[in-house]
Amino acid sequence: METIDMNERRPITINPNLKKGELKVLNRSNTNKYSWFLTDTDGNIYRSGCEKTKEVTIDINDIEEGVYRFRAQGEVFEFNVGIAS
Repeated sequence: METIDMNERRPITINPNLKKGELKVLNRSNTNKYSWFLTDTDGNIYRSGCEKTKEVTIDINDIEEGVYRFRAQGEVFEFNVGIAS
């Protein structure tokens, strides 16, 4: 039986590097332009943008400790800042 990595099928993937205070975003969809939102668990928007490149790095050095959600192209990624997981 073949194992499928679901991350390979996602149109957007993120790689949070909390030590550097950044999110690396890779757009693997057929669409070159997309909007994204970085929210807390209450839905407050901390950052947002519209990208035209396949790869982007988002600075998150100045966001407060907490749980955040990155949303783009119907995908939602959750990660912790300054909280042991």
